[in-house]
Amino acid sequence: MTEATLPDWTIRSGVYTARGSRRGAVLNSWTIRDGHHSHHLIDGYSDVAHLNTLDGCRSALLVPWSNRIQDARYSFDGVEYDFGPDEYGMRSALHGLAYMRDWEILHFTDSSVTLAITVGGIDAYPFRIALKVTYRLDGPNLFMEMEATNQGEKAAPVGMGWHPYFAHEGDWTVTLPARQKVLVDEQLNPLPEPFVEVEEPVVLHSAENVDTAYTALSSNTAKINNGTYDIEMTYTGLRQQAGVGVFHVYTGEGMSVRPGQSVAVEPCEFIADAYNRPELAEALRLEPAHSRMFTVQLTVSAPSGEVAR
Repeated sequence: MTEATLPDWTIRSGVYTARGSRRGAVLNSWTIRDGHHSHHLIDGYSDVAHLNTLDGCRSALLVPWSNRIQDARYSFDGVEYDFGPDEYGMRSALHGLAYMRDWEILHFTDSSVTLAITVGGIDAYPFRIALKVTYRLDGPNLFMEMEATNQGEKAAPVGMGWHPYFAHEGDWTVTLPARQKVLVDEQLNPLPEPFVEVEEPVVLHSAENVDTAYTALSSNTAKINNGTYDIEMTYTGLRQQAGVGVFHVYTGEGMSVRPGQSVAVEPCEFIADAYNRPELAEALRLEPAHSRMFTVQLTVSAPSGEVAR
């Protein structure tokens, strides 16, 4: 793998700027210019050295699965697979195969960039999945559009998600259209019966330390207030049952840089350890030569509802 660089690309629209890296195709920053000041909406990596640590998996594209696989083992179509321990000796198979790889820039304009990579072809994931992601700015709207295509000859398990952190100065609120939360064990794997009813909407705020997934979504839009701006997150992907269609919220206390100074709101197609849940097997299944889209739109406005131009 080549040495990471940052930024590899910059896109702009009006007072909005986004920057990112080929490493993981990560969106590293999204800022709004207000007079002589720029306000950071996304909390990314501080520099290349920080990016190389992958601290917190900031803005990671989570594919072909999100979060973790219990004990790094799973079965699909009757075949057992094992990722083994990672470099730290942990058996969690965290966050997929794409966030630590270098993507290729395919297309670049003033306001958009498209990157691509193919993942898989290894013993633990022999399937081959071609990925494309486009980031696009249109005034106060930032679009992330990811496409996964099965280039192999057999069906493959595929789930997609995104891991952006939203900067704040100590005061934040997240509102989710969820009717259930996901109960997990000490290793953060969902329990055998993981779903418990909660009152909708779920409102989380800065007094709480959170690392929890919410599902049974009644709509596909979450709302984030970072103390200065309102950000609306609209996610389009699979969302048809409990465990399929998730917003995971993490307050970042475990990060090595700026711990607890941003909140991750992660739209994901599946709960953690989806590969080991038989009831999700059909939803995960991507047939040969078939594609699936996963998109997120972020729209920022002032708390008064006025959109900056």
